[in-house]
Amino acid sequence: MFVHLAIHHPKPEHTDDLLASMHCVDDAAQGAPGLIQIGAWHDQKSDRLVGLALWESQEAFEASAGRIFQAVANDPFDQWCQQPPDVFHLTKPYVAPSPDSRTAIVFETSFEARPKRILSGDYPRPRGSSAPTFATSWLLVGDRGVRRNMRDKIECELYITAPVERVWQVLTKPGHLARWFSTEVELDLRPGGAAVFGWPDDGRFHAVVEEVEPPWRFAFRWALKPGIGVDADPSTRVMFELAAEGERTRLRLVESGFAALPHEEHELQVEDHTVGWKDELAKLVDHVESLAA
Repeated sequence: MFVHLAIHHPKPEHTDDLLASMHCVDDAAQGAPGLIQIGAWHDQKSDRLVGLALWESQEAFEASAGRIFQAVANDPFDQWCQQPPDVFHLTKPYVAPSPDSRTAIVFETSFEARPKRILSGDYPRPRGSSAPTFATSWLLVGDRGVRRNMRDKIECELYITAPVERVWQVLTKPGHLARWFSTEVELDLRPGGAAVFGWPDDGRFHAVVEEVEPPWRFAFRWALKPGIGVDADPSTRVMFELAAEGERTRLRLVESGFAALPHEEHELQVEDHTVGWKDELAKLVDHVESLAA
């Protein structure tokens, strides 16, 4: 594997311009031989922009890089950026222990002016569009706890032509939830509140509400097996985030914690929940649109 990592330092007034340029690079790279995944995002804490591309080999990257970056050759980066980007070319992954007795994937870097960096956590997911897009994240930890390279998250982003307040009601009111999510709903909408989601063929799944920030964020943790409490393994965390974008609402879903599942259950649960969310979020959109009719 070969990783191209670029960390940009935009001037605050040009953050959106630079991010749009990075997305042009993403678009230009689509279909390139040997490209595994590419993405760009804004790190809110540091106010930096991060671009990350995973390739099958350094040769594949070098064969396509000239054509890809030609798409933004005329962009005024000297006007948009406070300084040149930090660019890393990372190769030769190996496993190394971390202080918490887990392990992280470490890459040797050909950028000699910087120390070796550890890459762990989420790979960037595909940018959202008007249709739901899904991606999985990889938790790069070892066999003493979570298994290395097991997918940890399901992520989805979609846009709904409706105000945030209406989407919030559909996400959090039992009467609405029963129209698109589970047929049986019990929900105490407060942090620590109990919830139950039930399906005739699958049983009743217990949950505990973890976050409620109307009308922006709603999260709960639920058991992955029917009829057991959330404290009993296994469980995952489901988080919904809403953001107003003009006349539309951007909905982001993240379900995390799959990497902690036993190996024999992991792939089945990830596949089942990915298919389930795709179907249920499509029903959510239909229900929201029916309320406006």
